[in-house]
Amino acid sequence: MPEFHSLSAFSRLSIRSKLIALFALIGLLLFLIHGWQFAAVRQVYERKIYEQSTEILNVSALNINSELQKLEALSFDIFSDPLVQENLEQLAAHSDRRELLITRINERIYQLMAGYTSVLALHYFNGGESFTVGRSSAFSGFPAEMQERLLNGTSRLNGQCLWVKGERDTLLLARMVRRIKHYSFEELGVIVLSVDLARTVRRLTGFSGSRSAGLAIVSEEGVLYENLPIPEAMRTLRQLPHSGYSIERVGGQKYFVSYITDNVKGWRFVSLLPVREIYAEIYAAERGSLCLLSGMLLCILLIGLRSAVRFTRPLAKLSLRMQAIQQGDFSSAGPGDYSGRDETVLLTRNFEIMVGKIEALINENYVKQLALKDSQYKMLQTQINPHFLYNTLDSIHWMAVGAGQEPISQMVEALGSLLRETIHMEERSIPVHEELALLKHYLTIQKIRMEDRLRCRFEIEPGTENFLIPKFTLQPLVENSIAHGFDPATLCVTIEIVIRRKEEWLECAVCDNGPGCPADLIERLRSGPSSGSRHGVGLRNIDERLNIAFGGRYRFYVDPEKSTGVRMVIQFPPTQV
Repeated sequence: MPEFHSLSAFSRLSIRSKLIALFALIGLLLFLIHGWQFAAVRQVYERKIYEQSTEILNVSALNINSELQKLEALSFDIFSDPLVQENLEQLAAHSDRRELLITRINERIYQLMAGYTSVLALHYFNGGESFTVGRSSAFSGFPAEMQERLLNGTSRLNGQCLWVKGERDTLLLARMVRRIKHYSFEELGVIVLSVDLARTVRRLTGFSGSRSAGLAIVSEEGVLYENLPIPEAMRTLRQLPHSGYSIERVGGQKYFVSYITDNVKGWRFVSLLPVREIYAEIYAAERGSLCLLSGMLLCILLIGLRSAVRFTRPLAKLSLRMQAIQQGDFSSAGPGDYSGRDETVLLTRNFEIMVGKIEALINENYVKQLALKDSQYKMLQTQINPHFLYNTLDSIHWMAVGAGQEPISQMVEALGSLLRETIHMEERSIPVHEELALLKHYLTIQKIRMEDRLRCRFEIEPGTENFLIPKFTLQPLVENSIAHGFDPATLCVTIEIVIRRKEEWLECAVCDNGPGCPADLIERLRSGPSSGSRHGVGLRNIDERLNIAFGGRYRFYVDPEKSTGVRMVIQFPPTQV
């Protein structure tokens, strides 16, 4: 894998290169920490800017909505005014008095519109009848399809206000006029207020339309107001979500864009602030910090290079000394200056001490090698004795077969097998089925000696034959049952060998039906033989070998629930072959 190759390449570097790489890594970490800190500061800064711009947008939206609600109230006051209602009714009935009636209506509307500087003009139309109050140029070329749209929209809203985008930066507020007299609610036409949205925004929001910042108001129908520093910015703003902030690149320049959606009319208010102006102080601080950090990194690298050279020079000399000793030259060691407390000085001094001891050990080892060869020769001689014993037992076996002494033949053959396994103890653990085979060889000898007085039963759970068990574990237990389990009345003993799985253990139990044995006696047997006694050696040996094999994760105990006889139990973790 790539990371392993990188570690392997690093491990092959010299100490000097590793130290230089370490200092370079420290400098890189400083750069990363510096970048992370500035990223965190910038994120917090962006959040603060977003909170402030959102607060401004919320206040602006609230002010604009308040102004629009006042205009809606103005439209209601106009169409519900008794004088306006009366003259509109007469205008529909007496076309010969049209000029007089329109003059009266204009005068009254002028009175009601006093103080509303954002209203450019009011237009009224009903079929073929229409007139304008205010600056008529605001309604120059008012298309017929727009009149149809306003008429249909106000009829559908049933008296509520309809806001429509007008020409340039104007909004049209349309409302159906109905006859209030006698509650007939007969349609008398539509009044349309032309609102100067740009002037309203500048007056209520404080956006002055600077060349660097901007504001846009967007509805479902499209852009209602747009005062952006770059015309193509609107294409990017249309794709933004309902609320939040982001940094967008528009016209080759980055802008901090914050946007909210008005809950009253569903309009979206978007503000643009140039990142270059917002982050001017942050960028200046970042450049200064980067220069300072670069200077610190350069100093760290220079100090690291000087320290690496000074630290590795004694090690290089020590390496040359080791190469000389590797070639067998122990005479090149000089007195040297070992007065310092530096680790390299201590290492060199200890190395010279070690070289002296190695030279002494070489001479001592030569003597030991001579003694070892003598011991090996004697060991080879001792290996002749077991082979001689095997051959002798084999000869006795065939003599018994030739004489028709089948019991003697079986006993000698079983004894030979036991002796062979006793001597060859290289394998600490063997499968259960091999351990049972050794036990049956031992029982063959005992049954020939004791005849019908010894009865054995095996209860082996299927699947346990291939688990490992320490070699010669069951034979000492069976031997103990034979030695202590004879019933004085019958001079017989029945031994049962049980091997099974029990929870997370492999359990091996040897039971007899003898007179029983006190638990304290069993503990004494497990503790080892007493002075002058040969009993207890096997049980103690089993306990010690189990402790070595399983490190304390085993159980060796006498079942206290047995009223007669002895039940010796060994439990240890099962391990497959």
